[in-house]
Amino acid sequence: MAAPEDRTADDIRDQEDVAPPVRVLISYAHGDPAHEEDVRRLWTLLRAEGVDARLDVAAASQRQFWPQWMSEQIRLARLVIVVGTLTYRERAEGRTTGPVGRGVRWEARQLQELLYADVEEGTRKIVPVLLPGGEETDLPDWLHPMGGTTYRIATLSPSGVEELLRLLTNQPLDSDPPLGTVRPLPPRPRTASRAESTDHGAAVPSPLRSQLLVEASLADDVLSCTVSLAGSPVCTRQSRISSEVWQVWQGLQAGPQVAAQRMYAVGQSLAQAVFD
Repeated sequence: MAAPEDRTADDIRDQEDVAPPVRVLISYAHGDPAHEEDVRRLWTLLRAEGVDARLDVAAASQRQFWPQWMSEQIRLARLVIVVGTLTYRERAEGRTTGPVGRGVRWEARQLQELLYADVEEGTRKIVPVLLPGGEETDLPDWLHPMGGTTYRIATLSPSGVEELLRLLTNQPLDSDPPLGTVRPLPPRPRTASRAESTDHGAAVPSPLRSQLLVEASLADDVLSCTVSLAGSPVCTRQSRISSEVWQVWQGLQAGPQVAAQRMYAVGQSLAQAVFD
């Protein structure tokens, strides 16, 4: 190890850049040896992962004034882990009396005071945790076990505490992706209404929805024609048919070219006879 006078500026800067480990207090209920052993395993796992987790069993090696010790640990801890059990809930909600459970009742009052003073900061600092087999009903009601986030530990192993470890060490699994720029999107093409004008300023005509009926009858060489619109008579007309109409039948036998010429002439004569 280098002497203090041998350290370079880079060594000093690197040492200053190292963040101190996060300090955490584990609050739990005594009385069940199996549960106490699980809490010790959680404590050991967190410390092995670089979390400065504090538990009363280490402090119990020396004489303590426990109310002062608990209050000081809550004050110095960045986060407080509350390990939920039915026993913890009953004590933390003040539903037990007597000398048993005084530690949990004392810590619960301190934690409730944090929530009462600043509910947002208190919610961030107090972390509800359920060990294997635990349920939300094992947490005190003032921790909002149903509405707030609860950290479940499926197994007391490095992989089992990963979600909790990410919270304690501020290493989230997911984060917001980079924010891009807004891409311009054109609007949907507008459909012109019937009342809107065309490019030339004229109104768009409505589609024809009435029936135009032309009834024609032929007697001798006189064509009678009646025109009605939407069931209403418009006009009646009689016209004498030209000789081309009579010749068209003979033209059909004269070959395609002659028939086409005669039918064209007949069509023109028919149009003049029907339409004014």
